[in-house]
Amino acid sequence: MSKEYRIDPELKSIMSELAKDEKDTLEKSLLQDGYKGPPIVVWEDTIIDGHNRYELCRKHNIPFEVQEMQFDSKEEVIQWMIRAQIGRRNLNHAQRIRLAERFRPLFEQQARKNQGTRNDLLNIPPNLGDSKKKRESKSREVNSQLAKIANVSPETYRKGVKVLNSDDNEDLRQDMLSGNKSINASYKELQRLEKEGHKMDIPQQVKESASDLVVEKQIEGKKEHISVEEYLLHIKASGDKLLIDVSDGVNWLLQKEYISASGSDITSRICTELNDYLDSLRKFQELITTMCPDECGNENVIQIKSM
Repeated sequence: MSKEYRIDPELKSIMSELAKDEKDTLEKSLLQDGYKGPPIVVWEDTIIDGHNRYELCRKHNIPFEVQEMQFDSKEEVIQWMIRAQIGRRNLNHAQRIRLAERFRPLFEQQARKNQGTRNDLLNIPPNLGDSKKKRESKSREVNSQLAKIANVSPETYRKGVKVLNSDDNEDLRQDMLSGNKSINASYKELQRLEKEGHKMDIPQQVKESASDLVVEKQIEGKKEHISVEEYLLHIKASGDKLLIDVSDGVNWLLQKEYISASGSDITSRICTELNDYLDSLRKFQELITTMCPDECGNENVIQIKSM
């Protein structure tokens, strides 16, 4: 009887489950013809490919072939399994991106470990190691790894994820996943929908510039005292107008390609930075929305309604 191997539930979950009729067909083939498929792949004493064949062979005492592979860690095993899973499926680009995204937490965890190691070597304090620039670097590293697994460019991957993660756009996501609409076309459609949404959500009176609000508080060249509530509105209105203008500009810039002075293609990096900048403006506006005057009337205190 063949050696017994271990099945790790986490590793098994990476591989696609066979439908009942597919498993029945596989079982019938094994009973009639014996084991004729590719070797069952193991790492140490654990199955990493061929779980269904292994279980059926054990059930019916059918001898099977084994291929042993060497890895330094479970993380490496999982990466190999993901590549094998994506590579053997007949998936379009969007479907490969969706499958790769299932494993983002694993790659983010590994990136944090790698970054932590570099910080230790450089003797960088934890607060500096977790700076915005460091986090952006880790995010780009993870996206680059996942894009490689999905066999698409980092920029295509970013656009695909943006559509997959968009709320209230199920039809658009399904069109992209089914292949009825390309990733690039889906992304442009999402940009259009978001742009229209911003225009509809912002009341016309809120689009007034900050200077307009200040002018209204002037009497014969002398400024009146502006309350905390009025000044928060002043900041919010300025930000909303800026966000509209910047969104238009960024959307236009994202349609371009970029090269460095040395001639290298840096389109992916520039587009990522443009989107990060736009996201930071949106987060700023969301934060301002939560601010209100102190209930006790202290003008040196801003109260946060919710976070």
